Amino acid sequence: MAPQLDAHVGLALSLTAKPGTHVLLAGAGLSAAAGVPAAWDVQRDLLLRVAQAQGDKPEDPFAWWRDRAGQDAEYDSLLAAVGRTSLERMNLLRSYFEPTEDERDQGIKVPSAAHRAVAQLMRDGLIRIALTLNFDLLLETALRDLGVEPTIVSTTADVEGMEPLHAQRCLVWHLHGDYTQPEMLNTPDELDTYSPVVGQRLHEVFDQYGLIVVGWSAMWDPALREALAGCSSRRYPTTWVDLAALSETARRLAVSRDATIVQANADDWLARVAQACESLADSQAPHPLTILATVAAAKRDLESGRRPIATHDAFKAHLEQLRALPARDRTRLDDPALGDHATRAVAIEDAAKLPAALVGVLAYWGTLETDGWWIPEIGRFGRRLRASGLIDRIDIIQSPAVILLYAGGVAAVAGSHWQRVAHLLCNATAEDLQFGDLPAAACLGPRALYPHDHWPARRLHRYLAEPISANLCLGAEAYLDAWERWTFLVETFVRDRDLQGQTIGGDELPYLQVDGYSDNMSVPAHTALVREPRVVTALLAYGLFEKDPARWHAAATKAAQRYAQWAQQLTSRRSGFLPSDRRYPWDPE
Repeated sequence: MAPQLDAHVGLALSLTAKPGTHVLLAGAGLSAAAGVPAAWDVQRDLLLRVAQAQGDKPEDPFAWWRDRAGQDAEYDSLLAAVGRTSLERMNLLRSYFEPTEDERDQGIKVPSAAHRAVAQLMRDGLIRIALTLNFDLLLETALRDLGVEPTIVSTTADVEGMEPLHAQRCLVWHLHGDYTQPEMLNTPDELDTYSPVVGQRLHEVFDQYGLIVVGWSAMWDPALREALAGCSSRRYPTTWVDLAALSETARRLAVSRDATIVQANADDWLARVAQACESLADSQAPHPLTILATVAAAKRDLESGRRPIATHDAFKAHLEQLRALPARDRTRLDDPALGDHATRAVAIEDAAKLPAALVGVLAYWGTLETDGWWIPEIGRFGRRLRASGLIDRIDIIQSPAVILLYAGGVAAVAGSHWQRVAHLLCNATAEDLQFGDLPAAACLGPRALYPHDHWPARRLHRYLAEPISANLCLGAEAYLDAWERWTFLVETFVRDRDLQGQTIGGDELPYLQVDGYSDNMSVPAHTALVREPRVVTALLAYGLFEKDPARWHAAATKAAQRYAQWAQQLTSRRSGFLPSDRRYPWDPE
């Protein structure tokens, strides 16, 4: 007999295998831990207020209202009785759903762990539609806290005008309305039937998607029960989560959909689902064949003679995945579930490998138009996080900018695209807290990604070998040449800023080759590769150092001297004879 997976693991596998195929159906149980009253409780409290204002203290406020009004207490008539204008009614309801300062301090009526877990799943595209029966706006708040602006549907008119379900990216559908709208449904008559357009949309949901039902008793929603029971298809599985044992009504519905029934706290259980999805995402680095296929498609697209729209869209989609990576989540710098800095760095390396390969293709074979796709992205990833905490966790937010900068720089140098190289050095920016926006080459180096590695440049060099060398078919020697020429240009750029009185940070030990060994190490020969007159002339013509040859000469001389010092320091650590052929020196591991 095959072992049974934990329910949260099974759901995480399903969500990550086919993102967007499940819909959340949230009842009062989703918001219970947040201290938000259920709709029935709100209605009961309003009735008690009305009765008390008239000097009565009924044990059953619903029966009291029925006796006085001659009808059941429907929301529209009840609210009309307690508030004469829509603004007055909204202000009255706000006290039930919006926290006071004291409540906020106590964590009441603010997004719970369950809301945050669902918001995380929606941000990552694993769930794209949330159907809620609650009047509160806590799910929307949790999404906005993550920088996601959802599409909100609360009325029948909204349903009539909304996009098809398959086109939704982040939809929160308040099936019974929300407290900011007058069209709220709560009484038996109101919940007995839905408009035809709502019924049709619900059938689409129940027919086309798997369900994650959280905290819904199924006791007071005959129209919703009928819609769910009337859909016999089972394209994707259903998971039904509730803190208490399911009512007989809910149990029959769950069984009819062959649902996995989980009796658990929504906060804890949904958080475990979200964490499991993160773990799966972090472990799913692009397969090398996937990278090769994507690179091959980009090459064909660039040589087709048409605008490479497919490559543009693929590149931007992969960048969005990198941008949304949990390891870069600005709100979770101290979350132990994401691991330490080393764990986060590996996750970023995995997620950035395909974007780095595409940057290499665009830098080697692209055009001025395609430069506009990727060079500005360095600045977007290079924005500095203003926060307190561990420096390495803060710096890692910028680390994809380092990968894109060096991938593009090495590939552009390999292709002798000196205009692109000059543009990359001068115009690709990153943010420094002290100096503001600066050239990324001057303020972001390998140490930003690997602050705890004793030789960050070596690790970045080895990491980029696959997406750049292998996918551009450069060969090992050409990749080594391009790496060193680019890093020497970066060092020259930094030394120019020193000479201009604009020093930013300390030195980074480069990963360089040296020629031979002597007590008086001469300038390494590889620096001459980018000191050729034709290269210098091209770089200056395209704006490097404001086209001033004197500045180039002074900065390149300083850079070469510094390289010679580094080379001597490295070779002096090695005992014995260093062969005279061109090679990397001893790795101090």
